Amino acid sequence: VTVAPVRECLHPRPLCHERSKSAFIHPLKLVVSCAKSYEMVGDVKRAVAWMKANAALYGVDPERIILAGGSAGGHLALLAAYAPDHPRLTPRDVQGCDLSVRAVVSYYGPPDLRAVYERTAQTRVIGLPKVEIGLPGSATAKKTMRDAGRLDILLGGHLHEVPAIYDLASPVAHVHAGCPPTLLIQGDLDCITPPEAACELHRRLTECGVPAINIIYPRTQHAFDLLLPHVSPPAQAALYEVERFLALMI
Repeated sequence: VTVAPVRECLHPRPLCHERSKSAFIHPLKLVVSCAKSYEMVGDVKRAVAWMKANAALYGVDPERIILAGGSAGGHLALLAAYAPDHPRLTPRDVQGCDLSVRAVVSYYGPPDLRAVYERTAQTRVIGLPKVEIGLPGSATAKKTMRDAGRLDILLGGHLHEVPAIYDLASPVAHVHAGCPPTLLIQGDLDCITPPEAACELHRRLTECGVPAINIIYPRTQHAFDLLLPHVSPPAQAALYEVERFLALMI
């Protein structure tokens, strides 16, 4: 019986399906207005636990599960990979389960939410009203467009109000020698994730002896791989790097 590796690709973006030679699953996050970023990671861990529990059924090697995602998905992948047993980041129903993964890939996922808060000038929304949860569709759509990316909504307050929560939800705060091998990919002009934050994460990982690769493409923005990826030089280069990294990991 041949067992295959599996990659969990976390939304909002998929990862190179057309050239994948391994299995993959998409744990669909339950998008709830009141869910906090550090609570969403629980769904990722449930997906890992489910995959390991059903590995034999699907011919999957439970020791070769790799998390991957882009933007918010990359952030959740890093957080789940680095803090598999953190009590505040692990739902009760999977506490005690083996939630470790073989490796993690992040396309421009924010490793430090303090840095994101500053880079995106979140202080500009202090005092802005929020649409109440449960209003009709048009109001919900307006809320989605207006409040997208607001960390005070995701984390329950601004940086000066709940600094400990920003740290709890930041992958860089959970780096330790047991972290899985990591591939970080982003552009130097990223409007959300500061390249300096990726460099700091890479530095901490390597200092702990964790195999880590940090690739920053010049003149490249956030979500660079979503626009004409088949002809985009950075998108093609990133795909090559991901395939090479996965080959080493599986």
